[in-house]
Amino acid sequence: MKKITIYMMGLMLVLPLLASAAGIGVGNGGDGDRAAYIAKMQKELSMQNNADAEAVAEWCSRATRVLRREKQRAMLQVQYDQLATAEQILMDALVTASQSLNINHRLGTPMTKRLIDRGVIYADGIKNALNQNGSSRLSLLTEIDFMTGFIDLIVRADEELNIPYYIPYHYRYGRCRDRCDGFDFRAFERLYLQYAHAELKFVVDHSVNRDYHNGRVVVTPIGRPAAFLKLAELSSGLLAKEISETLEAYRNACVVSDLMSLHDILRDYNLFGDRSYFPNERYAIEGTAQEISRILNNFTNGSCSLPRHF
Repeated sequence: MKKITIYMMGLMLVLPLLASAAGIGVGNGGDGDRAAYIAKMQKELSMQNNADAEAVAEWCSRATRVLRREKQRAMLQVQYDQLATAEQILMDALVTASQSLNINHRLGTPMTKRLIDRGVIYADGIKNALNQNGSSRLSLLTEIDFMTGFIDLIVRADEELNIPYYIPYHYRYGRCRDRCDGFDFRAFERLYLQYAHAELKFVVDHSVNRDYHNGRVVVTPIGRPAAFLKLAELSSGLLAKEISETLEAYRNACVVSDLMSLHDILRDYNLFGDRSYFPNERYAIEGTAQEISRILNNFTNGSCSLPRHF
C-alpha cells in the first residue's frame, strides 16, 4: 500500500506537467498548437525599448528563464521517448529567443543574444549534417544533448559575464577605453576571453570521450561523429573572429591562426569530402580533439606550441 501511495503522489505531480506539454510540437496536437505556443513565447520575449540598458538586461533574464523552462519541458518529453518533440521544443526556443531581439549593432549586442544566435547556428548546422543520411534516434539524441548543454552555457554566460560586465560597458559607460570610472574594462576583456575559452572547451568536453588504452589516448564521439566535426568547424571559425577583436588579440595570435586553420580543414572535410588532411572519420575525430586541446592549452598559457601532425 505504501508503494501505491507514493506512486499516486508522483503521478499527481507529473500529470500537470504532461498536460502543459500536450499539444506541443509534431505528434502532440500538430503544428497549430505549436504555432500558438511559439506566438506565446514571442509575446513573452517581446521588448519595446531596445536601446535602454535596463530593458536589455531584463530581456536577457527573460530569455534565459524561457530557455531553462523549455529545456525542462524537452527533458520531460525525453523521459517518454518523444525525441522528435523534445528536439523541436529546444530548437523552437532557441530560434524564438534569437528572433525576439533586434538591436542596433552600433550599441553592441548583449552576450546572451550573441550566444543564443550562435546556438541556433550550431544546432542548425548539426541538424543538417546529421540529416544528410536520414534522421534516427541517435541523431535526435545527439541534437538534444548539444542544445541542452549549450543552453546551460548561455545561462552561465548571462549570469557571470553579460549582466555584470557586458551590458554596463555598452549601455552605461559608452564603450569607454581609458577613463572608465566605476568600470574595469580590462577585467571585462579577460572574462570575455574566459568565455571564449569555455565555449571552445565545451566543444570537446561535451562531444567526445577520452580513454587510455595501451598507453595512448583513444578519442570516441558522444553521439553521432558528424555532430562533433560540424560543431568544431563552426565554432573554430566564429571564435577565431571573436578572439581577434579583443585587447588580447596579439597575445593570442597563434590561437586565432590555429583556429582558422582548423576551421578551413574541417570545412573542406565536411562540405567537400576533402581527405587530404584527415583520411577518414576516426582520424578526423582524434585529430580534431587533440588539436582543440592543444589550442586550449595555448589559449590558457598565452603561448604558441607547434601543431601536431596526424
